[in-house]
This record gives sequence, structure tokens and C-alpha cells, in this order.
Amino acid sequence: VETINRYNLLVTCSDAGIPPLTSTAQLSVHVVSANEHRPIFSQNLYNVSIREDAIIGASVIQVTASDADKGIGAQISYSLIGGNGDNKFLVDPNSGIIFVSSPLDRESKSTYNLTVKAVDTIQLGALLSSTASVFVTVADANDNSPIFDPSAYASVILEGDGAGTSVQSLFCSDRDAGANGEIAYEIIGGNDGTFTVNSSGLITVANDSTLTSKTD
Repeated sequence: VETINRYNLLVTCSDAGIPPLTSTAQLSVHVVSANEHRPIFSQNLYNVSIREDAIIGASVIQVTASDADKGIGAQISYSLIGGNGDNKFLVDPNSGIIFVSSPLDRESKSTYNLTVKAVDTIQLGALLSSTASVFVTVADANDNSPIFDPSAYASVILEGDGAGTSVQSLFCSDRDAGANGEIAYEIIGGNDGTFTVNSSGLITVANDSTLTSKTD
């Protein structure tokens, strides 16, 4: 059984005079357990997801490690030693909580594989440590507007063209993922019911009865 003992010594010194003069001092000696055990993480791999619009300082996850040593030999300090080259995250050395330290952008980087290290903080003897992986998935936020390419189009049709005639195929893209990146088209100006646009961005003639040439 590992124990921690303390000795409170009282030491005296004296000179050789007659009579001898003395002085005393106290010495407190701590006998600590040997650092025999390395910290062990509760998991070898942690998986977590966080939105890309998370604010700086937002908590991502808390990792925990335990040490079978006693006293100061069981005190643990945490650090990030891999996968954080762009300094997007930091870890509290005492609590093991990982925080966002810089703005995230899923469209630039969607995953991080962090390596976190737990080391005991004993002051005597060799420090023992272990590592765990934290796989962070950056979840999408609707932070990108759809973009037309090109931003302006020009088409020519004949006034005799009937309903269903293709006028122009439009292309619009969105860098977001999932529902945030789905595109819907709608004509919101300049139309008197003559044209319609479908879900793929194709504009066609909707009503040929109103399709006539115009001159300035």
C-alpha cells in the first residue's frame, strides 16, 4: 500500500565555547510514494462534433485521465501535442476541457485529429505520461450565400416560340453542406408570367400567348 509520511525534525547546532551557545532549526521531511503509474485516459479515442460558427472560448469536450499514484503523484496536467497546427483549439491544463481558440470554417477544414497528452506533475523522479486522440468533426452552419456563375446572362428567343421552349440554363452553387447547400430558383422581377424556372435552374417559356417581340 502506497503511503505518504511526514517527519518533523528538530535540529540543534552548538559552538565549542564555555558555556556553549546553541541554535535550533526545524526540518519537515515529506516521504512521498514513488511515481509508479502513468496517467490513463478514460478513452483512447474521443469523438465530438462542433458547429463551425462556435464562438471563441466555446467548450468542445472534456477529456479525463486518472493516475493510480497517491498525492502529488496523481496530479495530472493536460496539453495538446498534435493535430492542432493551425491553433484552432486549446486545452485547460488542469481540467482537460478543450476549447475553440480560433474561428472554425468547415469549408476550409472539416475534421481535426487532435492528440492530447496527460502527464503527472510529481516533482521528484521521472514524469510519466499517456496520450489519447480527439477526433473533431466541424459541423456546417449556413454561412455561405449561393453564388451565380456567371452573375449575368443574356438569351435570345423568337416570338413564335411556344410554351416549354428553353430560354436559359442557370447555374448557382453554395459551399455549405446538406440542406444549407441546397439551391432553389425563383424569378422575382421582370416577369409577367411569360417565363418560369424549374428546380434545376432552367428557364423556359411558360405562356406563349404573351411572348411578343418588343422594340425600344
